[in-house]
Amino acid sequence: MLITRAKLNEVKAFCRSKNGLPYAYGGAFSASDPWASTDCSGAVAAVAAMLQGLSPYRRYGSTETWRVARINGTRPLNLVPAAGAWDVPADAILKVGFQHGGGGEYSHTACTLDGIAFESRGTPGVLYGGSARHWNNPLFHDFWYLPAQIVDGPGDASAFPLPDGYWYGPYEGPEQSISGRSGEPQAWIDGLRRWQIAAGVEGTGVYDNATADTARAIQGANGLVPDGLIGPRTWDLVIGDDEMSWSEMIPTQYNARGEVVRADGSNGPNTKLPAWELLSWLDGRVARNEGAVADVNRKLDQVLALLNGK
Repeated sequence: MLITRAKLNEVKAFCRSKNGLPYAYGGAFSASDPWASTDCSGAVAAVAAMLQGLSPYRRYGSTETWRVARINGTRPLNLVPAAGAWDVPADAILKVGFQHGGGGEYSHTACTLDGIAFESRGTPGVLYGGSARHWNNPLFHDFWYLPAQIVDGPGDASAFPLPDGYWYGPYEGPEQSISGRSGEPQAWIDGLRRWQIAAGVEGTGVYDNATADTARAIQGANGLVPDGLIGPRTWDLVIGDDEMSWSEMIPTQYNARGEVVRADGSNGPNTKLPAWELLSWLDGRVARNEGAVADVNRKLDQVLALLNGK
């Protein structure tokens, strides 16, 4: 995952703006009320979410969410469970420690963002730096981290723009399905628009039927499950090749005669050979001699017979 230096600084400024707020059990930070506050898990989750372009102004669970996640093998907000404090990468941009004592007042969490501690606790409330507990405070025994690389510029323009575990898909899908219809971050919508244009679809920035159909065609032609959802692999099939867009590749797939335009290092992104090349391989030479069609048909019949075990 790539996080720009600008995004990191934005999250740090957010944390700094919450310093000094009172502790609010079960609460959430608010975009409209600067005095609205939250509890320990709300503060940590807000940082993890904001780093990934998600809203910091909602609840993503409690301390028990990560206790259950470790048991179930899930990764809320893409945090990765560590075997112990020693297993947390030194360069992890966000490090989190949990104390599981049964939930509520008996559990706690705090995090360290790029070396600065951030915590919300009963007294004195929300703390950024200063006396805030770090992720590896002796109180904690369960450790998680967010693997990410900080880039000084806008990042790799061809990189998949969504967080791990997210994809472009229908509005009716789960939370990880990004449709462009729910007020998602502009960078995510711009990413979908870019994929659409490169794939030959109108760049609306909204996941629609035309987008789904095009994604299925691309997936089917490349041996992927044609579910129409745009994840990292389907993204790379279109955006990963800067030399030629998918819409430019399509006409090269089934040329009956003439030159076969080679793309994607082989015969285009499809595993099927262009018709002219297949017939030439059978020594039909259809493009050069129309009279050879009957001979080609005979050889095709022979191939089919062999495939059918006859």
